[in-house]
Amino acid sequence: HNGELVSLELYHHGVKGMRWGVRRTPEQLGNKVSKLKKKNAELSSKIKKLDSDAKAYTSKSVSVQSHNAKYEKRLTKATAKKAKYDLKFQKEAGKKRSNSDKLGEYAAKSAKYQCKIDKANKKIKYNEWTVKAAETKEAAQKARDLMSKNEKFINMYSKTIKALDAGTVEQGRLFMRYVTE
Repeated sequence: HNGELVSLELYHHGVKGMRWGVRRTPEQLGNKVSKLKKKNAELSSKIKKLDSDAKAYTSKSVSVQSHNAKYEKRLTKATAKKAKYDLKFQKEAGKKRSNSDKLGEYAAKSAKYQCKIDKANKKIKYNEWTVKAAETKEAAQKARDLMSKNEKFINMYSKTIKALDAGTVEQGRLFMRYVTE
């Protein structure tokens, strides 16, 4: 290979949770698998509960949002009109000969729309349900991730040398004999 040294060494770093010199019996592995399956069953019921809670929180959030939309529309309209009368007031006040009747009229209309803004702001509710729904969905996703991780371990522990067919074991033995010679 172009003057490069090629190493035929075989490295094995073990599997997660492995202790050197300690072999697990099939019963021990089966015990671990049954514990993980029990844990996954608990996680599954927890996920169902979290999903139903998230659905309930989302529907409550939607009702609050529709309630708020009505008042947010009023708030937008009142804010625009107040800004209009504030601008008219400033223009009139900036004139050398300003009309005090117009100034009073603009100030009164601005105050009227400020009252409407305050009313609309009081009617808008804080939507705690959106936050609760998001937190619940996040907790459900974490539980799903843990369940997936457990499934990987269940699959890993379920595979033992006994599960391999004789041809695969013999290929491994031949390979090890070839590498070590």
